[in-house]
Amino acid sequence: MKSKWMEMSTINKVVLVVRIVLSIVIIVLALLQIWGVMKSAINYTMPLLGVYFVILSIQEWKTQRGYALFSIGVALFIFIVAFVVWFGK
Repeated sequence: MKSKWMEMSTINKVVLVVRIVLSIVIIVLALLQIWGVMKSAINYTMPLLGVYFVILSIQEWKTQRGYALFSIGVALFIFIVAFVVWFGK
């Protein structure tokens, strides 16, 4: 892992760290929603998941184009569902 980390460009390192932090935030918000501590956590979790998939597709674009396109599709689906949930009430 150390040698692979040293071979990565600075932008890839930043994107990886952002993905890890975003994953932790999503997990914490999901747990807060499940435990009933924060009733509106899902309103924050859904857009963060969309952002996570967009970042994932950007990072994987050069190596796995099909996976990146699928991630963009998932992100679009999440954003559409979030939009419908927020403004459909």
